[in-house]
Amino acid sequence: MEEGFNPDVEKMQHVMKLLRPEVCLWESLKIHVERIPLDLALELCDVAAPLLHTLSIRCSNSDGIEDQFVLFDDQTPALQNQCLVGVPVIWTGPLLHNLTSICLADFEDGLGPSVEDFISILTASSRLERLALDNAGISMRSAGDLNPEVLQMPHLQHVQMTHLDRDVYVWFALYIKAEHVHKYIGSELETVGEVDILKGCPIPNLKTLS
Repeated sequence: MEEGFNPDVEKMQHVMKLLRPEVCLWESLKIHVERIPLDLALELCDVAAPLLHTLSIRCSNSDGIEDQFVLFDDQTPALQNQCLVGVPVIWTGPLLHNLTSICLADFEDGLGPSVEDFISILTASSRLERLALDNAGISMRSAGDLNPEVLQMPHLQHVQMTHLDRDVYVWFALYIKAEHVHKYIGSELETVGEVDILKGCPIPNLKTLS
C-alpha cells in the first residue's frame, strides 16, 4: 500500500476480510499511507504472522496518533527487518526482538521509545546489523536514573543517527560498543563534538562518516 492510497472505507473493509486468512502466509509487508488509510490497513495486522520477515509501515501524517499499536498479536517469530515511521508500537514487546535491521523515524514527543525502551530493543536484538534513527523521539528524561552496563553490539555494521536529542548521541557514545561499524550517517554529531568518542571505544573501526 503506497502513499496516496485513499480507498473507499466499505470497499476496503471488504478487501480486508478477504485478505485476513492470508496474513499467516505473508513473508513481507510494506505500508506507506496517510493517517486514515493507516487505521484500515492495520486492521490486517491484528492476527499472527508467523512467516513475516520484513515489515515496513510508514505514516506520512501521524497527527492524531496518541496510542501505541499492537501488531500481529505480538506473534512474528520470523521477523528480521523492521521499519516504523510515525507508527508507535509497544516498544518492549516481542515485535522488536531478534531483529537484524531496525529503522525508527518521525515520532512526536512522547510516542518514541524512552531510553529504557531503547536499551531493551538493542538488548533483545543482539545480532543487529543495521540501525537507523531519524527523529526517532527517543526520550532521555529518565536517563539520569539509569546505570547501564556497556552494551556489546558485535554484528552492528551500519548506523544512522539523525535529528536526535543531543543526549542520545552522548549516551550512545558512552554505552554502546560496536567494533564492526564501518559506516555512520549523522547530521548533528559534529556540532556536539562526539566524533572522536565514536571513533574511539564504541566504534573504533569507523571508515565512512557522513
